[in-house]
Parts: sequence; structure tokens; C-alpha cells
Amino acid sequence: IDGKAMRGTDGRSVVGAVGQPSQRTYAIVPMQKNESEIIAVRSLLAQTEFTGRLLTLDALHTQHETVHQILYDQGADYLVPLRDNQPGLVKNAQTLLPEGFPPQEATAQPELYRVAQTEEIQNERLEKRTLIVREITPSQMDLAGAAQLGLVIRERIEKGKTTLSVHYMVTS
Repeated sequence: IDGKAMRGTDGRSVVGAVGQPSQRTYAIVPMQKNESEIIAVRSLLAQTEFTGRLLTLDALHTQHETVHQILYDQGADYLVPLRDNQPGLVKNAQTLLPEGFPPQEATAQPELYRVAQTEEIQNERLEKRTLIVREITPSQMDLAGAAQLGLVIRERIEKGKTTLSVHYMVTS
């Protein structure tokens, strides 16, 4: 589920729900000029059947009311990133799974963590990705239905320069 500005429309936007990998469009809700995307997404959720599906949304929608609506009104699950718009959730994530957590330590504790790693070379660029996942409870995260916390570490090496990025996500 994502919002998109429409070109050539004086700032009008829509919120849409598109299935993956089928690209099937489940719903499109037009947004009023200056309407909050958060409100439009909640309207889309209220109008569309998503029972049993996994909904991915951007960080703007990592909101208590929105995930509650997904879980309890829709009977669906969510996967949302954690960003600075929810500092309390980010702090909880950093406590439960610190940014500097070594993947080797996670691999050595398979009862607590799951680890997946990929390495890709493309156009003289090496990109290594590590995903560390741990089970959590909603009270640990302070987010309705939170069941797993993920830490994505991406290392990109291009022309001798290394760039490291770290991102958190939570799923029900």
C-alpha cells in the first residue's frame, strides 16, 4: 500500500493497494488536495478486504491506529519499516536488536535469531545484505501484534568506497 502523486494534476494524489508479484490492483483511493496520506490509507483499509494477506507500507504508516486496523479490523498482517517518525519504536528496536549486533553472534544462537545473507556484484559494485530476525512480543515493541523484529544491514562497495546502511522493520 502506497501513496503516489499524479503528474499533471495540480498536486492530486492517490493511495493504492497492489498485489505482489501479480501486480493486481486491489484498490485505489483518491486523496483530496492537502489530505493526509495516513487518513487516506485508513480509508482504503476500511473499504477493501485484506483478510489473510501481508500488507507492506512505508514508514509514514508505522502508526498504532493503522497497524491495529490492519490486524483487528482486516484480519491481515503487516510489515512496516521503523524510521525517525516513531522515535520510541526505534529506541525499542535498538534495545532489542542493537545496530552493531554481529551476524556471527546471531548465527551462533539459532534458537533466538534467524540470519539470511546475500552478496551481489553488479556493474562493478558489490552489495552485501544481512537480515537478522528475532521473535518479539507486542509489549516489548509497544506496537499491536508485533511478532518479529528485523535488522537489515547493507554494505555497498563501489569504486573503493564502502557505504553502510542499517534499517529496522517489524512484522506481525
